[in-house]
Amino acid sequence: MPTPHPNFPHNEEDHATIPLPDASLADLTPSEALFAYQSGNPSQTPPLPIESLTPSSLLAGRITSNTRLAVAAYNALVRIGVLDQETRTPVTDKITDKLVPEIEVLSVPQAKELVNLLFYWDEQVKTLRAQQ
Repeated sequence: MPTPHPNFPHNEEDHATIPLPDASLADLTPSEALFAYQSGNPSQTPPLPIESLTPSSLLAGRITSNTRLAVAAYNALVRIGVLDQETRTPVTDKITDKLVPEIEVLSVPQAKELVNLLFYWDEQVKTLRAQQ
């Protein structure tokens, strides 16, 4: 079983330590908010590359507004291999029609939005890497 990412909480007391997206993202679409959050998120210790998703990314992308659900969904994505263990970027080949039931902490509409956001972020990562 993969180990959880060391920077993210694994018990209830630690959930308050997740950096929350800035309220200024509220006027943006979920995709725009995710990109803005990822672009300006120096609050991770140690700092993560822009392409690495975190539980806070799910909050910024408006998949859920609940920190506990964001952490649980994030850990499920890592566990089932949809987020790469090392880079924390989407592995879209692992996204199948069975993904929605595997992320049981999210409602079906939330899980579908998550799938859309993962595909969007995969394209952004490819663009960022091509520019480097």
